[in-house]
Amino acid sequence: MEVYMDGGFERGSDILKAIALGATAVGIGRPFLYSLVYGQDGVQHLISILEDEIEVSMRLCGLTSLGQATPDLLNTTDVDYLVRTKNLYPEIPGRKMRAKL
Repeated sequence: MEVYMDGGFERGSDILKAIALGATAVGIGRPFLYSLVYGQDGVQHLISILEDEIEVSMRLCGLTSLGQATPDLLNTTDVDYLVRTKNLYPEIPGRKMRAKL
């Protein structure tokens, strides 16, 4: 399944986080809209800034390619309490949690 994420991405580290969580592509709208004020030069400058930020973020994580990005790279301690880890039905051995659709 391909996952496309859009909304609130402004830095290269945000893009790397989305890719680490499994995104196929990331939509970057507002920064490009702002860069259009300066025409093509502004857009090219934004692209070079994002490339540099992604490269620096990858180096800080010890990555040499985007394919190496995994969710283990992210610090999720602020939201870990939201993930239920206990068995909801202890009376039924072997029963696994399933998503409710």
